[in-house]
Amino acid sequence: MRAKTVGVFLVTAMSLFGVFYWMTEEARLDADFEAQQEELIARGLEYFAPDTIYFDVTVTAQGFEPAELEVPVNSTVRFTNQTGGELSVSIPDGQPEIVPVRVGTPALPGQGQGKVIRDGVVSITARGVSGSLTVTAGPETLNPTAANCSRCHGADGRGGLVGNTGVRAPDLHSRRLALLWKATGGSIAANGVPPNLSNYVNWVIRFGGIVVSNNPRSLMPAWGIEANGPLTLDQIDALTALIGSWADETLQQPVESIPPTVEAGALVYRDNCAVCHALDLSGLAGPNLQNIGAEPVTVLPNPIAHLDQLIADYNADPAAMLEKWIRDSATNYNDGLATGMLPFPESGALTPDALEALILFLLDQVQ
Repeated sequence: MRAKTVGVFLVTAMSLFGVFYWMTEEARLDADFEAQQEELIARGLEYFAPDTIYFDVTVTAQGFEPAELEVPVNSTVRFTNQTGGELSVSIPDGQPEIVPVRVGTPALPGQGQGKVIRDGVVSITARGVSGSLTVTAGPETLNPTAANCSRCHGADGRGGLVGNTGVRAPDLHSRRLALLWKATGGSIAANGVPPNLSNYVNWVIRFGGIVVSNNPRSLMPAWGIEANGPLTLDQIDALTALIGSWADETLQQPVESIPPTVEAGALVYRDNCAVCHALDLSGLAGPNLQNIGAEPVTVLPNPIAHLDQLIADYNADPAAMLEKWIRDSATNYNDGLATGMLPFPESGALTPDALEALILFLLDQVQ
């Protein structure tokens, strides 16, 4: 009888456990998904960061603190001088080999620091200082150490100038990018289902700016190994997850209204058009727009079927013509065939008020 009671108890317990496991499965899947996302995003932040990795070392008359370091190749060691006097640090095969270090706090960028540029063990010494610093340098985790997206897109991904080219790298928090992320499967699903990482953001990182602008000379390089880039697909997935997390945050924000001013239109242009037409409107993948306020642009990268109609529409109402061209140039002026001009439907990043401000800005451009 007792055996039967125990059996009934075990069956009941197993049944209850099964019910509990089933009822909590969704929560467990969500927890697993969140953990995976957090790991991907953390790695994405690492790759997004500048490609110089710093290690801080304090130098006193008694020696170096720490006295040993393990670093990737091309890491930079920054020295804080607490000896009480002027200091020179010698780094064999470093850049530069002799580093002067002023007294006090860590040096300004480019001062009081040296880069370890080869594999192996390096012994770093300082004049008048006991002991030495032993640096063991291993292979780079990436080539370069990080993708260094922040060099062009800014430390927070809000965009910035690309060197001295006059080209502005896009804002990676923009609504336009967020909508493209969502439209290509990037939006995070429920019940522990991850976003599809093979999406617009992923394609741009892998294959470069040609995906955005159709310009093979785009300054956005191709990072994927299949395009002779340095990043593996796993590394690109991590960057995709990071930028996707920004896109999801953007999609949760209310759409801001844009005032109908030239100044507001200049910001709309910067965030949506400069990647193809350049900040100064001189044209990159797209045509020169510097005189679009005085006459229609007729020199186009790809000839269109109804250029005469475009000119007539501009002469009748330039603002209405620009709206038709920006919204859907293929349908309105080329019998549905692609013109090279990206469409900007009303449901996308260019809301009616954003487009109105943009057109005011464009019509203000007269040479």
